[in-house]
Amino acid sequence: MKTTISVLLLALCVTSVSFAQSQMFVRYDFRANPGSEDAIAKILTDYHDQAGSYKSGGMSVVRLDVKGELETTHSIALLGEIDNFWLENPTPMTGMQFELAGKKLADHIEKETSSAAGYILYSRGDGVEGDTYYAGWLLDVTDPATFAPSFLKMANSDDTNAIMGDRILQFGSFAAGG
Repeated sequence: MKTTISVLLLALCVTSVSFAQSQMFVRYDFRANPGSEDAIAKILTDYHDQAGSYKSGGMSVVRLDVKGELETTHSIALLGEIDNFWLENPTPMTGMQFELAGKKLADHIEKETSSAAGYILYSRGDGVEGDTYYAGWLLDVTDPATFAPSFLKMANSDDTNAIMGDRILQFGSFAAGG
């Protein structure tokens, strides 16, 4: 009995540590008013400068630009470790600054389109300075057990390393929304 409890406690600790170090994201998508990009960038930059540093991860703002009409033109993502998410030293003032930034953003948003949260299951690369482009695909995987090892094999291949260099390559899943 004592051995069983010890094994269960060890398994719980290992699982908790693994889960706590997992990366997550929260994403907010919207259609910006035409000509509002500079104002949106200024609002978010000002907030970021006032809020301070993040425990892990950070904030990313993406402009979606593809051929054809999109319902969503921009995405704001907050990224970080599940157990170390958000600001390093949050205060009531940073909470108010966050609310104020949201109200200022509302003046530049034509339509809120979606929001989602999920997990970053694989990540490599630190990014390349000046590399401002990001490509993303939404995949409907019918067999995750087969897809995951195939993706990892491709992501870690010499061919992928030669093409990607230190650019970021990530794979994740939605837990809510999307």
